[in-house]
Amino acid sequence: MTEAIRNLVKRFPHFEDIIDALSSSGTGFDALCHEFSEVSESLGRLNARVDPADRARAMELNRRRAALETEMLELMEANIRV
Repeated sequence: MTEAIRNLVKRFPHFEDIIDALSSSGTGFDALCHEFSEVSESLGRLNARVDPADRARAMELNRRRAALETEMLELMEANIRV
């Protein structure tokens, strides 16, 4: 299990089995996990700074992370019903 997958499991522990299955299924879910991890790390670094110029980038990353969460949750929930 990669660090990106472990981070997602920390965020959604109740989906651990689904995350593991989807990340190894070759459906592109693994790429979403890695992008989510990268966006989250970038956001953490930006939030640690106090430069007002970083606020716009932080807002953009927050929106992207929320969109990734939504997309991954839809995939996970769809696989629960399968």
